[in-house]
Amino acid sequence: MWACAAVGQVAAQFAAVEGGGTLLLLASAVAVAPVAVLPEVRVTRRALGGVVVAMLAASAAIALLREPLVSALYAHGVMDYGGQRRIMHLVPCALAGTAPLGALRLLERAASPARQRAAAGLGALVTAVAAAVLVRTMGLEGIALATAGGMAVAATVLAVRKQA
Repeated sequence: MWACAAVGQVAAQFAAVEGGGTLLLLASAVAVAPVAVLPEVRVTRRALGGVVVAMLAASAAIALLREPLVSALYAHGVMDYGGQRRIMHLVPCALAGTAPLGALRLLERAASPARQRAAAGLGALVTAVAAAVLVRTMGLEGIALATAGGMAVAATVLAVRKQA
């Protein structure tokens, strides 16, 4: 599950943005918060659909409330307003990975370690290739979207194999 995020962090080191890895990490922390509260449930199509819908709803709420949320989380330290604005701009791109991450977390429970490694490897590969392409035109936002895409691919691999 975290292989895509790790590749995204490595890619952020190559972005021409000072502190890019930290900014991406802080934006991702806001985006993955709903996944942390997912209940332990049996893996079924209904549960998977419920997780995806819940994560999409949570993502929409966070996107709408990102300015006060980011201010509340990060305005009380050494981060200046410019850094907060940058995180607010990154959050929607990071939120693209919330639903795939929720699905991935659920599907991993039913997958064997070998299937988990295969899905993680493919997701990391997709993240690396997409990040290399998107960082040139979109910067950190492209890396966040590449990470979301890698997680979606990993979740799809686990979902397809589960049904096969």
